[in-house]
Amino acid sequence: MSWLRGLVALSVGTAFLWFTLPISLGFYLAGGRPDLALRFAPHHADALAADADLAIFKAKDARQIELVAGKAREALLRSPLQVSALRNLAFVDAMHNRNSQAAAAFALAGRLSLRDFPTHFWLLRSGYELGDYNATLREADILLNEDSDTWQVLIPMLVQLQEGSPLRGMIVRMIARAHPVWASSYLQELGRSGRPEGAFATFRDLQSAGHPASVADLTPYFRRASTDVDPTTLYHQWRALADGKGGDQRLRNGDFDGANPPAPFGWDLSNAGGNYAELSADPGGRPGNALHFLFSDSYVSLASQGMILGSGSYRLTGEVYLDSAQEASSVRVRVLCSLNDGGAPIVVATLPGTSANWNPFAISFTVPRGCAGQRLIFDGMGDNTLQPASVWIDRLAIVPAKEEH
Repeated sequence: MSWLRGLVALSVGTAFLWFTLPISLGFYLAGGRPDLALRFAPHHADALAADADLAIFKAKDARQIELVAGKAREALLRSPLQVSALRNLAFVDAMHNRNSQAAAAFALAGRLSLRDFPTHFWLLRSGYELGDYNATLREADILLNEDSDTWQVLIPMLVQLQEGSPLRGMIVRMIARAHPVWASSYLQELGRSGRPEGAFATFRDLQSAGHPASVADLTPYFRRASTDVDPTTLYHQWRALADGKGGDQRLRNGDFDGANPPAPFGWDLSNAGGNYAELSADPGGRPGNALHFLFSDSYVSLASQGMILGSGSYRLTGEVYLDSAQEASSVRVRVLCSLNDGGAPIVVATLPGTSANWNPFAISFTVPRGCAGQRLIFDGMGDNTLQPASVWIDRLAIVPAKEEH
């Protein structure tokens, strides 16, 4: 009788497949092709809701909007917790200025699902327009935790919403307390596109709360502020937020042994196209690090640092070590009258070519009056051959000429 049991099993399986296949296909096709889904399962709640999703964005008149509402209502009748159908009915209510019904429906949809983007985006916008900043931040946090692919849109929007509103302080407290996964991206975007005074206040508040911003989080702010903020003011901000050593050095980390604070007053090291600068062990075996350049391209900026020097005469001193002799290659030193690389040159000099040992160098220059900030730049002047030049720099210092003995 085993053949009979097998036939019964096959019949049951076939019947099960016949009745469940339309439902399974309806569920599978609902997201991308609701029209096909409805052919297989014309009363499937997900298919009806997905069809309403597409229709609501194509609706051009009241009749088409009512068709959307009809599809959404049918989906809800078959599945009362169908979030997208509930949300689409809320959109229809909003289109007809039935604001209280729309708000109630959106709120219910938001409680039913934390993953429905249109619902929580509407709740975010509504909260902000009503001045409910707790709701605004709550909904923003829900959206940002849902999908990092949306950050490129949501985070710049959050930066704009916090300008001049209580949201700024609320976001600071959330970052310090809860360390949300989006915090670093938010702080970097704040530095890039927020108002400089608000961005600086946020970094200071985080510092006071015992949650100082990282170098990576501060860098976009200081890069942008180097063109938007007075150099002396920016230097004091940098000292407050990022200066690990303190003191009033004219050149930071000239021995390359300490932690490298962010630009513009820390070393800004380049790495592009096989040309790079790095802090690495001394090639001559001395204790500590040195600044290593490897380059073959001509006129490539490798390392730079902003400075605040008063008007007067100075000398840049240091040591250079040529690891691989390339007669046509050299390192150029520039000091510009700007925190950026577009200022007028104060001095341009070429470091001497030496053998594989440390040799001192000194470059004199004069900072003119009215030059509030400067930038020291090391350029690679390669010979464009396949063999890159390898040069090391160490023990850099800037000393006023009157202090020399």
